[in-house]
Amino acid sequence: MLSHRGKLLTDAAYPLMEGFALFLANPFDPTTNPSGCINLGTAESSLLSSHLSSRLRSILQTQTDAIVIPSDLAYADFTGIPSFRTALCSLFRSTNLHDALKPEQLCVMNGCGTVVETLLSVLCDAKDSVLIPAPYYGGFDKDIEQRFHCSIVPIPTSPLDSTFSISSLDALYETHGSGRIKALVVMNPVNPTGHVYPPSFITSLMSWCRDRKIHLIVDEIYAYSIFKPSPFQSVLTLPAYKEAEEYVHWVWGFSKDFAMNGYRVGVLGTKNEGVLKACKEAAYFTGMATLVQRTLGVMVSDAEWVRDYIARHQEKLRMSCEYVETRLRKMNDGFEKERRLKWSSPTAGFFLWVDVSDWIKTKEEEKRVFVQLAKEGVYMAPGEAFHSPQPGWFRIIFSHPVNILDLALNRFEKVLSNLA
Repeated sequence: MLSHRGKLLTDAAYPLMEGFALFLANPFDPTTNPSGCINLGTAESSLLSSHLSSRLRSILQTQTDAIVIPSDLAYADFTGIPSFRTALCSLFRSTNLHDALKPEQLCVMNGCGTVVETLLSVLCDAKDSVLIPAPYYGGFDKDIEQRFHCSIVPIPTSPLDSTFSISSLDALYETHGSGRIKALVVMNPVNPTGHVYPPSFITSLMSWCRDRKIHLIVDEIYAYSIFKPSPFQSVLTLPAYKEAEEYVHWVWGFSKDFAMNGYRVGVLGTKNEGVLKACKEAAYFTGMATLVQRTLGVMVSDAEWVRDYIARHQEKLRMSCEYVETRLRKMNDGFEKERRLKWSSPTAGFFLWVDVSDWIKTKEEEKRVFVQLAKEGVYMAPGEAFHSPQPGWFRIIFSHPVNILDLALNRFEKVLSNLA
């Protein structure tokens, strides 16, 4: 028999995981399974996979006389080996992301999901609440609610630009009980819309949280994946940060900007000594392989290679996004006049947040279309996975080669054309 906790884990349903399971059951391969499911639902970038793989192989072959050295076999600092945390600070400084944190103010864990879960586990008790602008990244449901039983309070936003007002925060703060709301989590750039909050808005959030002694977690996992002119500034560079640093906690990782989802590397940065100490104690359960840290430390210490990689990736993201937007416009030309795909062009990230509500009016219809798309051979994450207030939205990942995008969009168009 399972424990109560175990049963909660097995009973939980998360649309992003359900969609990924559909893909894994029948994965597309251009040679061995051309009719398989193409994954445009998981936020991964394959645009520079060969280039990145080549670089990692080169590091492993040249950084030491052997791929593994004796110290890789021993226990190490669970919060990140010192050389890796030092290399990360140099990366953030050399790329002008920020120069706010020292190596000892970082904690490295096995993924950003782990970082967010750990942060909220030390900031919240069971039944405490966390504010998040919605639609939001659906993985936060698992990170925040599944194991430590906090609850997410969605902040309604404009679906096309992710904006919300401070007055809406005030209303939620009062409605849900000020004593139970312990944190506000914000992604910047935003998943799933690909928009960027300007510095003035992030500053207002810092002030709001500081005045109420609420913690602000800013997830900047797409900070280097901005491919259009943008007002983006890291929260750690804003003047107001110095006054609010006790309440501000920063998250970044390698999964998106360096397209390394499988390496599982997340970084927490905070100047709150109590929070940092608690998270470092929890890192006993979340440590990373020393070999991975050592390899990535070498990679990010090559400032010239890093600058070239980021520039290449941003340009490829821009071109892929432009291609998908062009295809969607062509689709609209072929649809009946009363039916149009709508979207707001993103500034960052790997995704287009597309309104399909001219075909879909209810959540049940959205679910049916999601299943039909998977049967037709393309996984696209539905709005339900991001707690979209309105039905009929899908997130389309564009960070893949054009030939893959073209085939997936053909399948998407076929499903929409067949809808009554």
